[in-house]
Amino acid sequence: MLNRIFRRARTLFLGWVLFGLLGQGVLYAAPTIEEAAQELRGVQQDIKAERERLARLDAERDAEAAKLRTLENQQAEAARAVYAARFAVSSKESELVDLRAQHVGLEAEIAAGLVGLEDNMRALYLLGEEHVLEGVLSPGDRAQKMRIEGYLAQLRASRVEALSRLRAAREANVRVQHEIEFALEELTRMQLQAESEQATLDGLRAEHAKTVDALEARHSAGEAKVRQMNRDHAELERALQKLELAEAQAEAEAEARALAEKKQREAEVAERRQEEAERLKRAQQAQQDEAQKARDRDKETAERSRTVKAPEKLAEKAPEKEPEKEREKLAEKPSESAEDKKQHARGASPVDAGGIPVSGRKVRGFGDPTGVGELRSRGVFFAAPEGSRVRALAEGKVVFADWVRGYGNLVIVQHKGSYLSLYAQNEAVLKSVGARVQRGEVVATAGRSGGERQTGVYVEVRRGGQPINPTRWSAWPKK
Repeated sequence: MLNRIFRRARTLFLGWVLFGLLGQGVLYAAPTIEEAAQELRGVQQDIKAERERLARLDAERDAEAAKLRTLENQQAEAARAVYAARFAVSSKESELVDLRAQHVGLEAEIAAGLVGLEDNMRALYLLGEEHVLEGVLSPGDRAQKMRIEGYLAQLRASRVEALSRLRAAREANVRVQHEIEFALEELTRMQLQAESEQATLDGLRAEHAKTVDALEARHSAGEAKVRQMNRDHAELERALQKLELAEAQAEAEAEARALAEKKQREAEVAERRQEEAERLKRAQQAQQDEAQKARDRDKETAERSRTVKAPEKLAEKAPEKEPEKEREKLAEKPSESAEDKKQHARGASPVDAGGIPVSGRKVRGFGDPTGVGELRSRGVFFAAPEGSRVRALAEGKVVFADWVRGYGNLVIVQHKGSYLSLYAQNEAVLKSVGARVQRGEVVATAGRSGGERQTGVYVEVRRGGQPINPTRWSAWPKK
């Protein structure tokens, strides 16, 4: 449509120019003022239609952004469900290992009890009741007879006690076997649930990728259209200005050629000045737009800083929800009880020796170009598979955990020394506001929320309300 607008205006302009240049000795049917006015009205209508189309495109973008946020929230819930299912399977497997160890111990105890009972029965058999009766009826040392009787009484009591222990061990063993069977059934059910949750998550990931691709394609096309429209609009403005100049020249055709040439030169100079002025105007407008974007980012930064300085107010704005409480239970660091030490030894604890902040590859560092105009990166982006664990850089307190436009699922941790660490683009947030975290503790899982194409996590470190180079912070991992 914009090309058609430009062609119509250019046709009018060329008509007037050719009429002015070839007016002596050459006949040319120049357009009348009425025809020019009619053509201009048509151009204005086309411009109005294009503006309405762009307004509809903006509305569609807003709707797609809302759809993307809903989809990313669903994906975050599914990721937390997968995390919980896998944690439950790991716990049940640990319980099964303990039960099997008890079973082995009871089997050994039963075997030892049978050996002891066999020895006891053999001793009773060797002495026998007949030997005792013979010793009592026959003459001899009475003290020796009493010792034999006492020894036999001890053997009988020991046999009764051994039988009791053996019976208890067998009953316990039967109970443990039943618990093992039940644990195996529960483990199978949990594994099936984990597979189902994983399938749901995979489906949401695929839908998310499709939505992001479509949204990005639409935005790219829209931005290209806007840039083309700006260029075409500038060309149209110049053509219309030249058309007005041609009309003025047509009305003054009685003037001398010298005066016409002088006006032509003045018009050319004016045109160059106009073009230069428009170029400067566009440059100033671009600077103003960039400054406005910077002010918007600073405003957002200030709001986050105020949030950090007043975590109680932030907690009121982003109250904890039931899913956040659930993910708090799933990802919180276990206490150092005996059972926790067992799980820590088996690697079930969310605090481990994994990569900090994530096991991934750094693809963009602090100050690197972002690929969007002249903007530079304020943090570090790590590429990592979806679902990779994102760990806190240092001990601190979670002061923000929610979805933010442009950042996706965002976690902000406040540290000592007025430092803040931001973890953006997460697939799922596993901590809620107010939670205390240790260095290396899992706070989220990597993803590409916020409309990003590449999966991973964006990490930013701030101090005094300004982003800083993370490598200057002592808590940043030295690699």
